[in-house]
Amino acid sequence: MPKLLLVLSVAAILVLHGPCPSAESQQSVPKVCDSASDVAALVDCARKHEPDRIARCASAKPAPMSWPAPGEVLQAFGVATKYGAVSKGLVIATPSEASVRSPVAGIVLFAGPFRSFGQLVVIDACTHDILLAGMSRIDVPLGHLVAKDHLIGAMAKTTSDTPVLYIEARNDGRPVDPALLLGPR
Repeated sequence: MPKLLLVLSVAAILVLHGPCPSAESQQSVPKVCDSASDVAALVDCARKHEPDRIARCASAKPAPMSWPAPGEVLQAFGVATKYGAVSKGLVIATPSEASVRSPVAGIVLFAGPFRSFGQLVVIDACTHDILLAGMSRIDVPLGHLVAKDHLIGAMAKTTSDTPVLYIEARNDGRPVDPALLLGPR
């Protein structure tokens, strides 16, 4: 393809669809927000990088969440953890290599490693922020709009340990019991 035609084609795509997110821009939010001291600070920081939230969320209404992966609940919300803290979410024992799906429709505010959460995905569902942690692989980039039940990652392949998925729901920065938002299995 001649260079001029290629340049015109790229320019037309940019005019019609806007710039494509590059790998560098996809990683900019985690680097900027990496100094966040906790999840609430991380979500606040990531929100600053989403200027269209008000328009996107103007008519949002709460909807039941779907279960992100099969498995048994090992730890409920509000229960003391083995470290003495109070659980701010649910811990689910999943099958090895289980697919992890978005429990809500929303935009990916964060995707990558964060503190002790390991691989973390934060989804802004307008009415709640949903955090999913413990995956061995993340399949969604930052800024990606996900539909409910969209594949977002996978749990580790293991023969000895049981992979665990952590689910946390936050409303205005405060943890709420995800079990109250999850629909039936």
